[in-house]
Amino acid sequence: MIVREHDRRLGAATSSSPAGSRTRGHPLACASAVASIEAFQEEGIVENSAAMGDVLRATSSRELAEKHPSIGEVRGLGCFWGLELVKNRETREPLVPFNARGRGGDAGGAAREGARSSAAST
Repeated sequence: MIVREHDRRLGAATSSSPAGSRTRGHPLACASAVASIEAFQEEGIVENSAAMGDVLRATSSRELAEKHPSIGEVRGLGCFWGLELVKNRETREPLVPFNARGRGGDAGGAAREGARSSAAST
């Protein structure tokens, strides 16, 4: 009843369709989210990710940073990791400027060009 009253007050301002709504949680989307959370809990996915993250942190991240001069910092949690790519580790100047575009108009092109120029200067 509360939802119906809310919809009545909003009137034409809402954008509803038989397939659901853009502005509110659709029951089907919520059901799939709940099922995903239950699967994560039953299969121990979060705990496994944390354990794998401990292994990555202990070995791979240090070794990777030592091998590659363009890696400024490696940070992460569980299986979600990021690399900071720099031109110079001392100054921490980014390898590629924020939101840069390469020759083909994609950000990846700029990263490839930055990596080439960094390798040439070392």
